[in-house]
Amino acid sequence: MPKIQGRELTESDIGSNVTYKPNHAKDDPSQWGHGKLSSFRYEQDRVEGAIFVRFKGPNGERCNPENLVWG
Repeated sequence: MPKIQGRELTESDIGSNVTYKPNHAKDDPSQWGHGKLSSFRYEQDRVEGAIFVRFKGPNGERCNPENLVWG
């Protein structure tokens, strides 16, 4: 199941605030993306599943769970 910071996601997490820290800018807050968890799903071929975050637009963007933190 998809996880953020080691915690398995549940339906109650939808709408929670998350921060995306890209690999090239993990130490540069000016390049972080702040959004809301819009959806997630389990995928058999991917251990981490799929996590989608809504940033500025109406649609969620798929994000690597390793780049997401709560808040």
